[in-house]
Amino acid sequence: PLYLNIKIQEELVEKALLDSKIQISLPESTFEIFFSCNLIPTNTYPNNQLLISEFSILSHYDYRLIGKITSEGNAEGIYYCNRLIEDSFNIPFNIPKKEVLSIESDRLRNINGIKLSETYSIGEFYFDIRIFDRDPESIDKLSKIFNTSGKKETSALLDQIIGLRISKNGFGVKPYGEEDKDWMGLGQMRVQNPTEIIGTNQVIGNIFLFSPQNDALNEKTNREGFFENEAFINFKKALRSIMIQIGKKRHNYREKHNIGRKIKSRNTRPDSSRFLNFIKTLTTDSEAINEAESYLKEITTTLDNLENSLTFSQRLATLGSGLELVYHELAQPISIIGKCLFGLKFSIGQVNNLDLRNDFLTETDQIRKSNETLNSLKSSLEPAIGRSKKAKFKPLDTFNKVLYLLTKDISSNKIDVEIDGKLKEYTLNDHEYNFWISFLNILNNGVYWLQNSSTSERKIIFSLDNDNSLRITNNGPLIDPGELDNIFNYGVTHKQDKKSTGLGLAFTRSLLSTNGWDIYAENSSKGPSFILKQTKT
Repeated sequence: PLYLNIKIQEELVEKALLDSKIQISLPESTFEIFFSCNLIPTNTYPNNQLLISEFSILSHYDYRLIGKITSEGNAEGIYYCNRLIEDSFNIPFNIPKKEVLSIESDRLRNINGIKLSETYSIGEFYFDIRIFDRDPESIDKLSKIFNTSGKKETSALLDQIIGLRISKNGFGVKPYGEEDKDWMGLGQMRVQNPTEIIGTNQVIGNIFLFSPQNDALNEKTNREGFFENEAFINFKKALRSIMIQIGKKRHNYREKHNIGRKIKSRNTRPDSSRFLNFIKTLTTDSEAINEAESYLKEITTTLDNLENSLTFSQRLATLGSGLELVYHELAQPISIIGKCLFGLKFSIGQVNNLDLRNDFLTETDQIRKSNETLNSLKSSLEPAIGRSKKAKFKPLDTFNKVLYLLTKDISSNKIDVEIDGKLKEYTLNDHEYNFWISFLNILNNGVYWLQNSSTSERKIIFSLDNDNSLRITNNGPLIDPGELDNIFNYGVTHKQDKKSTGLGLAFTRSLLSTNGWDIYAENSSKGPSFILKQTKT
């Protein structure tokens, strides 16, 4: 951030967007890194040293916006478009304060009587946002520039450095910019408007803050970002308005040059009757005509099934967007309640009436417990928010997060949960999201069959096999041996619930198989078991 800060300020001064640089480091604070090797004699590099320079991908953006939000709240900058060599340009970019602080997609609400004013109180700050198209043509272009083995490697290269990062006084502020932290809510906005809103996997951006200009943004003591106060809400509003405007400019440019796949109709089915009439003009053979009719009926049935699956997938996507919105908006009330409780402790101590003071203490304790419940719920939903990078985690922790969501069903049906002691220290380096989804579907199935079981002692057992496979067993009714593999097919369900779709386990297998894991079922001595086994390392 120190190096980028210096370079961006130099560019802003050159473009007359900044009067002078803000000095946050001395020249001696900078350094260079060299690579050297003395295994093979060479005259290519002086002193056998190679200077490690900055990552050149930053200069090969498709679109870029560099500028500042002024102390009055206006956005000023320059928009660059380098998508096509034959039509590259740069133009001034301005958004008045009124639009910066008021955007249609903002869903933040007044909480506990705190009215969000239209006063801009963040102070002046600077930004450099670079956008990369991810269509095949753009990835091919980058692949040639960086001489990678193909699109997959190039996409992986981009994935490693994407993110909208924040630095204050030259030091990065976490967790902003991490791939699995969509702190701007771009994913939610993109669901509503996928053609104009830019995706999180397309942005390499840096926001530069300074003291004392931006001290209204208070960093938490545990270094987990800024407090969700009015200044931070307006800060996100300003950045969202910028992202919306740059998204519109990008969309219009792509429309003008017909970039991207054009689909005339997404839902029109082939006219099967026209094809059948054509067959009848070629032959009067009744057997051939009957075979063609039968084949067309099978195709129609398959299309109906695909349409039903797509409808359900759309419902899942909507549900996921809703979960993401709930997750992000829970942060603000939890933070405000916590701060209010902290202040109340001192106020209650000044109440002289002992009975009244005890009543206040009892009520605040209930509020504290409720706030802890909200915080636990938020933590339990975290693995479901976005598809994160591979990271080290404990499957037992993920299992417990899912159990928390099912607390009511497990408690009301008097289901005991047993945990294998070997899981306490067992860790994986993988996508936690895949296991959260898998555990949720498996446990949902287990709870359903246990609550309809006549057994008096209902159990769910989470264990680790000798080959490090994860096993979830319940002592409900056994699965028909002929259905042990069939239950993982789309549309297959044996539940009596009319709302059951038969897609949960099918989605689980599909998700795991694309990430080097397999899932299968077997009837063990303790009951039906679902085993998650790694197939690729």
